[in-house]
Amino acid sequence: MEKVDLSAKVRESKGKGAAHQSRVNSFVPAVLYGKKREPEMLTLVAKDIQKIMHSKAGMNMLLNIKLDGKGEEMAMLKEVQVHPVSGNLIHVDLYSVNMNEPIDVKVPVIIKGEAPGVKLGGILEFHLREIDIKCLPAKLPESIEVDISALNLGDTVHVKDLKVAEGVTIKDDLNETVLLVSIPKVEEEAAAPAEGAPTGPEVIGEKEREEKKAAAEAEKGGAAKPDAKAEGKKEDSKK
Repeated sequence: MEKVDLSAKVRESKGKGAAHQSRVNSFVPAVLYGKKREPEMLTLVAKDIQKIMHSKAGMNMLLNIKLDGKGEEMAMLKEVQVHPVSGNLIHVDLYSVNMNEPIDVKVPVIIKGEAPGVKLGGILEFHLREIDIKCLPAKLPESIEVDISALNLGDTVHVKDLKVAEGVTIKDDLNETVLLVSIPKVEEEAAAPAEGAPTGPEVIGEKEREEKKAAAEAEKGGAAKPDAKAEGKKEDSKK
C-alpha cells in the first residue's frame, strides 16, 4: 500500500468559530485519535484531503501525518464530512494506526475483463461491492480484483473465489455471492383467448357487406308490406 505524506498543524482554538475560520482560509478542521492516544485537534489543507479522496486507494490510503513540531504518525481517513450543497469539506476524522497491529477495513471490488455471458444477453449483477478484510497496514490492498472473462450465463463468483495476498484475511461469509451473470427472463406469451370469447372486431369484404345490406332491406320491406298471398288466404277464410 502506498503511503502519502500529509502536513498538519495542531489547532489550539476549539469551537465552531475557529473551525469556520479554518474553512474560510482553505483549511479543514480535523481530529486525530486512536487506541493508545488522546484525541488531538488539527488543521489540514483542504485540497490535500480532496486529492487523497480522489485517488485510487481513497479512504484506505496510508497517511504519514507530519505534525507541525511534533514528529510523524501513521494514520488513515476514518470519516470525511462534506457539505451537501457546496461540496466543501466540513470536518475530517483521522485514525492513528500501529504498523505492527492488524486493522479491519473495507476494500472495494473491481472487475477485470468482459464476461461472455453478458455478450449473450446476460446481466452482470453485483451483490457485494466491498469486502471486509483484516491485515497489517502495510499489507492493505487498494482493492480486490475479479476477472470475469470466463463467466458464462448463470455463473456466480462467491467470496471464497476471491484471491487476496498472503497475510490478508477475508471476514465476510465465504459462501456469500459477490457477483453473477444472471439469465434474463423470457416474457410469457400472451394467453390464448377463452373459447367463445370475442377476438376483436369482425372484418368483412365488400361482397359480404352488400349481402348483409340487402338482407336488412328485405327484412324491413317484409315487415312493412305483408305477403299478398297470406292476405288472400285471410280474406277467403272470412268468407
